[in-house]
Amino acid sequence: MENVVKYKVFIKDGESFVSEIDLEVRLANYLAFLSPLINDFIWQNESFHLVVRPDKGDIPAHLYGKTNFGDNVGDEWFVVSLLYELSRVFPETCISISDNDGEFLLIEAAHFLPRWLNPDNSKNRVFVYKGKLHIIPIPSTPGELIVFPTGTPTVCQALQLVFSVHKTEAAAKIQDAVNQRIIGKLSKQSQNTFHYAHCYVPVEVKYVLDQKPSLISPIVQAFFERDAADIKACRKMDQFLIKTRLMARICFTRCLYAQLSQQPFKPYKESEWPLPPPSHTEFQAHELGHKLACGFQILCLRSEKEEVNSKEESFFIGPLWEKFLACLKEQGYFKGEVDGSKLHQELFRKAQKQFSEQFATENRPSPGETIRRILKNATIDVEKMKNEELLPADDDSWLNLSEDDLQGILSQYSHPDSSMNGTECGTKAQDDQRKDAAGQLAPVGIATADFPNSSPGHHLIERVERGNTSRSGVS
Repeated sequence: MENVVKYKVFIKDGESFVSEIDLEVRLANYLAFLSPLINDFIWQNESFHLVVRPDKGDIPAHLYGKTNFGDNVGDEWFVVSLLYELSRVFPETCISISDNDGEFLLIEAAHFLPRWLNPDNSKNRVFVYKGKLHIIPIPSTPGELIVFPTGTPTVCQALQLVFSVHKTEAAAKIQDAVNQRIIGKLSKQSQNTFHYAHCYVPVEVKYVLDQKPSLISPIVQAFFERDAADIKACRKMDQFLIKTRLMARICFTRCLYAQLSQQPFKPYKESEWPLPPPSHTEFQAHELGHKLACGFQILCLRSEKEEVNSKEESFFIGPLWEKFLACLKEQGYFKGEVDGSKLHQELFRKAQKQFSEQFATENRPSPGETIRRILKNATIDVEKMKNEELLPADDDSWLNLSEDDLQGILSQYSHPDSSMNGTECGTKAQDDQRKDAAGQLAPVGIATADFPNSSPGHHLIERVERGNTSRSGVS
């Protein structure tokens, strides 16, 4: 089962919910607001995405999105952070968020939930509104019987209650438990999930990643999830000249770095790809570079039959793009920069990227096609690249998890008052929190096949990312 977080943004205008037409306008405005927060983020599988959904039954028209976060639970919490911020700045929005485990925000606060709340009666009761978690209660007094539903509320009923003056805001301890996972997620330094490593790569790989750093995800995934058909690409290695390799400082997420670095792989003889002996000081950089080159090669081979679309500019024509651009300007996205300046051009390119990922879904090129497009007619100055300053690589000792480190992480999910009196909600929540503790161990847990059997919790690590089992590549 894929790890997917789903989200619905309901928007109220006065006493009614907004129409589909108005949703398109709101969508452009909201995306313009979120763009600066998303621009430099590297997604594991899929990015944050919203589309307009028409009304259906008791469900009003709304903005809907889902993100496959794969092996990186950090992406899921980044999405939650974006939605919390959206609801805080735009009080007309009310948002529901769920994943494969259901109402996972409740799971995060399992130690502090009211006794009546369990998985059977939580449907349509949990929302994010004005930057706070809201839980629609069940009646606790005769007077509340005419306010709060005893059974499952309809979506419209639930939304009207959250938007109303009735108290639905969750208790402070519940808010704090969720906030602990999202505080600081939106700052540029928050992704301590970033990891910079030295990699000895072909110049084409460095050039492409310099132009579009987010391509590191599909490149690593292509290598990590390679199948028998992809092996042919790794044997050929004909997309670049081996003699043009150079040392580069490549940006990964920690999850991607763990996936790439911890999977054993040796060059095929047919590729004639040289590696220094393991004792060599630069062996790791050479090995990482070879794996990246394989992922690059796989993506290019997959896209050979695709026709390179040279009409990317057509994405940025029309009223939707103009509205999006106008919203960016209104919100000060371009920071007062003069049109045509270096920073303005950089911000403009990032805006185009966000717009194409959000709205140009039907014409979006594959990663392999994107690589070919970048390299098409590209002039690469190899000597200039080789003379660029090489900043230090990050320390990757975080990959080596000690028993004390493990116990420290697990202790975060062992609350002294967590008995929950044996309720169903408590039992499931505690079990899912143990899984989520394993999620915190990712990306370390992604590569723990050789974790010592004598070490406590090693079975937990093997259930990385909420029970997501291992993905083994083909060697």
